[in-house]
Amino acid sequence: MGNFVGSVVYSVDPKGRFNFPANMKKSLREDAEETFIIVKGDECCLYAYPNDQWEERLENINSLELEDEVITFQLRDILDECVTAKLDANQRLTLSKDFLNKVKISDKIKIKGVLNRVEFWNPEVYEEYKQNNLDKQSRSEIRRILLNSNFNVKKEKKVNEKAD
Repeated sequence: MGNFVGSVVYSVDPKGRFNFPANMKKSLREDAEETFIIVKGDECCLYAYPNDQWEERLENINSLELEDEVITFQLRDILDECVTAKLDANQRLTLSKDFLNKVKISDKIKIKGVLNRVEFWNPEVYEEYKQNNLDKQSRSEIRRILLNSNFNVKKEKKVNEKAD
């Protein structure tokens, strides 16, 4: 599994090409074949999954109850705007301007590593998103849990409930 971390801002050329960070490329497994499956994220960004990670996600999706109307609707929505992009010889990805415009990316792109995926943001939109979420009360609690070495959120919640 790739562990993508860090962030960088690059320019996007008129053809929708942008560099991919070398440190993140090093985190790609060989079976990812330098290929990403890119979907619109929950926020105003794109999620880029290495091909091998996407294959694992598809296995999990295939185990879901696809007769469930809500799950099927969401799955159709996700897959409807799903694209594949492969690093070129210059270590760039190319996405259509229409696809980039869906998340307000034009001439600059912020590339963020988020463990098993990479996110693509308009840098200004990301800063606005970050500022809007800085004051949320639960943020510090979640941050503490994420940085805790045991990573057991359910256990953490039970301990807090018993303390009350």
